[in-house]
Amino acid sequence: MKNALKRLFVVLLSAVIMVTFFAPAAEAASIKLNKSKITVSVGETYKLRLSGAKEPPKWKSGNKSIVSVSKNGVVKGKSSGAATVSARVGRKVYKCRVTVESPKISSVKKIVPVGKNFALKLIGTGRHVKWKSSNRRIASVTENGIVKALNPGSVNIIAEVGKSRYLCKVIVRAGAVLYSDRTYAPDSLFVSSVRPADGYYHLKAAF
Repeated sequence: MKNALKRLFVVLLSAVIMVTFFAPAAEAASIKLNKSKITVSVGETYKLRLSGAKEPPKWKSGNKSIVSVSKNGVVKGKSSGAATVSARVGRKVYKCRVTVESPKISSVKKIVPVGKNFALKLIGTGRHVKWKSSNRRIASVTENGIVKALNPGSVNIIAEVGKSRYLCKVIVRAGAVLYSDRTYAPDSLFVSSVRPADGYYHLKAAF
């Protein structure tokens, strides 16, 4: 009987030791931060998540002038540079390196004639840029930022990177018309009622 009680005591003691020493280690191993490094633009936000923790982590920014972080893990770019955002649970610290960019579009406004092509660039970013036109009838844009003016009007060419958007306003104008050595806008073109000697009116489009 005594031997049986002794064996039971040993088993229970072993169980306590395993729970005390191995359970925290197993929990720590299951805790993961969804990103170890991210890139955001100034003003852009990104939510970091710490999964597997039994209690809410304490978030901290290594440099608040570059990047801030809320109590819920929402990171926000403040100025160009890099800083580490950390999440602490007990004695364990999980880190994410945050790079903050400050991109600029190469031109914020362009006035071009119909048929004109020109290139736009988003300067100051190493991330993939997605280009869009707010009205593809007026102007189109390729995936490399080449804009083509198609019809008269006004349109925004948009560069998207992450959650940030940068705009270039493009005004497309119809070509002018040259008549009798004078230039007229298309809506004010005047043709003389006097017929030329050769019987033809000579018009020349000037772009």
